[in-house]
Amino acid sequence: MKTNEKTVSIKVRLPESTITQLRKLSKEQEVPTANIIRQGIDLYLKGQAKESK
Repeated sequence: MKTNEKTVSIKVRLPESTITQLRKLSKEQEVPTANIIRQGIDLYLKGQAKESK
């Protein structure tokens, strides 16, 4: 973990189909599901930052 990162816990309700897709992608890429979710959040926030400029 980088020194400027903090750990947070988030509880999210997702449709079963989304959970299945996340698990499949996690298995295919051999990375934890949390990494995929983190990347998705990062991409979303970067997109929001671009829109606000």
